[in-house]
Amino acid sequence: MMALIILSNFGIKSALNSFYFKPYNISFENSSTFLLADSHGYALGNFPGNTVANLSMNSDSYLDMKRKVEYLIEKTKCEKIILSVDNHTLSPYRDRSNNLDRSLLFKPRESYNNWLDYFWNRYIRYNLVILNPKQGNLLKQYIKSKIKPGNLQQINWSFLSKREKENIAYKRFEQQFNYSSRSLRLEEALKTIIHLCEINNIELIGVKFPLSPVYEKLVRSKNFKADSIFLSKGIKVMELSHLFKNEKFFKDPDHLNSDGSRVFKQVLLNSTK
Repeated sequence: MMALIILSNFGIKSALNSFYFKPYNISFENSSTFLLADSHGYALGNFPGNTVANLSMNSDSYLDMKRKVEYLIEKTKCEKIILSVDNHTLSPYRDRSNNLDRSLLFKPRESYNNWLDYFWNRYIRYNLVILNPKQGNLLKQYIKSKIKPGNLQQINWSFLSKREKENIAYKRFEQQFNYSSRSLRLEEALKTIIHLCEINNIELIGVKFPLSPVYEKLVRSKNFKADSIFLSKGIKVMELSHLFKNEKFFKDPDHLNSDGSRVFKQVLLNSTK
């Protein structure tokens, strides 16, 4: 029975590696400037000429980004970090939707309480799917997408009616902003990132990613104020959330499509020189 459980876990883990863990374990040791963000940054893809190493990932929280910053300090010659400080990044919904199971790859051994804590989390918890229900659900979704790929076809945002865009945007707004206060845990992680950059002479720049016009109208009324924390410490924030006035640059309410990404990357590079 135990052998069956071990074999089943190995099979599931192997399947997850291809589409879940492998994309998270990227090589970036030769870069000196890094972009850290969630899906807003991930949508940009690679930067021309590897001028910026894009370490963004869907659902990354400030806890995940803190681990990456610690890794960059230890393993690279990091000189500059561009960090997302969007209105939603301190939302408590990121306490639940994050990559803490994956970003263990970047958590320094010294940050664990003791050797046993390190071994349990890095090797046992990381590798046992039964201890990570999220991974089992992701595998089910992945299998369904392969069986019925038509269910996941991307809508053409720019072709939707105004009412359709507004309905989708409002659902997204409710997901991210239906909270009365920001996450204290994420706020602490963000302040730790700022401190780590200060003591390691790393230039830190905040960026607010472009939002579709219909979504930007909703979001401007709600802000968990990660950008305010930066500004209060004299850290530069690039306010680019209303950069594009045309919906044609977006694939949904708050993510750029390929055309929008290409233009925005150049704007970002010019703004951070």
